[in-house]
Amino acid sequence: MSDDLSGRDPSVSGLAPSSSGQASSFSGQAFPFSGQAFPFSGRARRDPDFAAAAALDLEHEPIPPEQVVAGSPMTGSAPLGEFGEHEYGVWEHTIGVSTDVEADEVFVVLFGAATVAFEDGTAVELGPGSVGRLHEGQRTVWTVTETLRKVYIS
Repeated sequence: MSDDLSGRDPSVSGLAPSSSGQASSFSGQAFPFSGQAFPFSGRARRDPDFAAAAALDLEHEPIPPEQVVAGSPMTGSAPLGEFGEHEYGVWEHTIGVSTDVEADEVFVVLFGAATVAFEDGTAVELGPGSVGRLHEGQRTVWTVTETLRKVYIS
């Protein structure tokens, strides 16, 4: 298995928590938060170090027409702060299909569903709890079937 989730290894498609609400498996270890509420899920705080990322209101902007493949997808984001030399924040993509050229990034999906296809022909399914690694310059096609929100570090 590849040490990243850039779409090179098709075995990463089963990372979303199970529909039964039971803890899902990642490398044989239980994911401890499946079916549990995070302590900040009730109200968004003003301190970005403890933001309720799933509850933040994001302003959406249309994706540039040259990047739209299907539908009328939009994106919204909110940078929350810096971690060393890296930015962290929340990003969201509404239903539709679009292309992108990626930045170096690690992310965790909070909610939604999408397939990310890569130039080499591989694809990865994303859902709540999926962890991914994108590399600077990767060309991707995002097919979002349920509005997808992720927390990123780039």
